[in-house]
Amino acid sequence: PHLYKINGYYYLFAAQGGTVWTHQEVVARSRTLDADSFVTEPDGPFITNFDTPDFPLQKQGHGSLVETPSGEWYYASLTGRPWNHDTESSWDPRGWCTLGRETSIQKVEWDDEGWPRIVGGHGGQLEVEAPRDAIPTDAPTDHSRCDDFSGTTLDAEWNTLRVPFTDEMGQCGGGSLRLIGRRSLASTMDTSMVASRWQAFFFDAETKVKFEPWNYQQMAGLTNFYNDKHWSWIFITFDEVRQKRVIEIAENNRGQYTSYLKDQAIVIPDDVEYVWFKTLVRKSFYQYAYSFNGVNWSVIDVKLDAAVLSDDYVLQTYGGFFTGAFVGLAAVDYSGYDLVATFKHFCYKELDEA
Repeated sequence: PHLYKINGYYYLFAAQGGTVWTHQEVVARSRTLDADSFVTEPDGPFITNFDTPDFPLQKQGHGSLVETPSGEWYYASLTGRPWNHDTESSWDPRGWCTLGRETSIQKVEWDDEGWPRIVGGHGGQLEVEAPRDAIPTDAPTDHSRCDDFSGTTLDAEWNTLRVPFTDEMGQCGGGSLRLIGRRSLASTMDTSMVASRWQAFFFDAETKVKFEPWNYQQMAGLTNFYNDKHWSWIFITFDEVRQKRVIEIAENNRGQYTSYLKDQAIVIPDDVEYVWFKTLVRKSFYQYAYSFNGVNWSVIDVKLDAAVLSDDYVLQTYGGFFTGAFVGLAAVDYSGYDLVATFKHFCYKELDEA
């Protein structure tokens, strides 16, 4: 909760309902700090989207009130932007937030009784006018980027799972990211993975990887990841029957692991040193593609449901979460040989919504 003193009143702003569809912010006030003296705002809550399921912004609340130098008031808070499959209603299910928790800002006005009100009603507005005294700031609407791993430290956009990036996981610099194969992506410890947030509903992400496995327990590639029970990836591994490096796609959905290609895993020619991987995220689904030269691409005919990587899908069986999906690079070697995968670049390109 946040406590503000304004015009002789103490205003207590408190989040309720959990950071899900029932999320809301309520306000109470008192002229003293006696707990029993606080009165709740009439006709509240202050902000909620529980009763506005068709509004693009959902889950608003748990925020902060701010007054501008010119005397205008705004409220910045958490929010989610769900989408629905074509066969679904926004009323049930409410939708799937693959981008996790984001930030909204709403304008606030004070009524004749001295209570704060969200302009446009407690569900808020999709677009809000800027403060009169705002200083123009360049803020990119496109977060596309390419990382050639020329620096010896990872860029700030990268995240690792639970522990910092250290030499135990790999090294960065000189145009390569080298990841040491460790435990499975289903493990809760000792994973070799670096990943970045999904920041758009439509994007492509690409990498180039060199990996020379000699057993099926060695894998490296490109992943879309939520947590240890919800992820997928395209990767290089070794087919011990054909004695060849192959490309496979696998998914972990609520802890159930599925290999999609199996005997049809794509054989990598012996003279191919690097393999290019790409994921094509298209809001409600995503796919993977590969190339042996970085020019000619083959999209694999496996469409994966993006909802599996959403806060709301994970919430159904695995507690309350709000991180959203990540895309990243990973190496696994649970045969214990610490086989290294070398990634030459990672490019994330946001696309116009189709």
